[in-house]
Amino acid sequence: MNIHAIELERVTGRPLMSGFHAQYSIGEFTGSAAVTSLLSLQLGPLFSTLVCSALMTIAIVSAWPGLLAAGAGQQGPSFVLPNRSVLLIAVLAAITFLVEVSMLDWSALLLVERDILAEAHGALVVCSSQSQWPQGVSVEMPWWRESVTVPY
Repeated sequence: MNIHAIELERVTGRPLMSGFHAQYSIGEFTGSAAVTSLLSLQLGPLFSTLVCSALMTIAIVSAWPGLLAAGAGQQGPSFVLPNRSVLLIAVLAAITFLVEVSMLDWSALLLVERDILAEAHGALVVCSSQSQWPQGVSVEMPWWRESVTVPY
């Protein structure tokens, strides 16, 4: 996602990265809500996973023709080993993401264990955390050719 956003930013000359990240969060929210809905209907985890996987496959296949060719006209090596400072930032980012995901998972388990949420509604924790992130972000959607601002 990040590489494609960078390529699009180079082609269009406009900042688009925040829009890509907002769309990712909206997708995570939508996926969590879809799984929660399917589990609430007692359709089971395997069926819920297969339905959401099929929907993601359809979305990817539909979007594929609109993607840019990666590295078009790029010169130099396609992979370079990162230096120590980049590796340090990567490790710190990985630790941060692990902590965030662990907090979400354990929060959901705690709410289910204490009978605050039904087991089928545990993914609502992810929905609620993702619904807070994109607020107030200007979302650039190049396929719509317009800017949408998500209100506070």
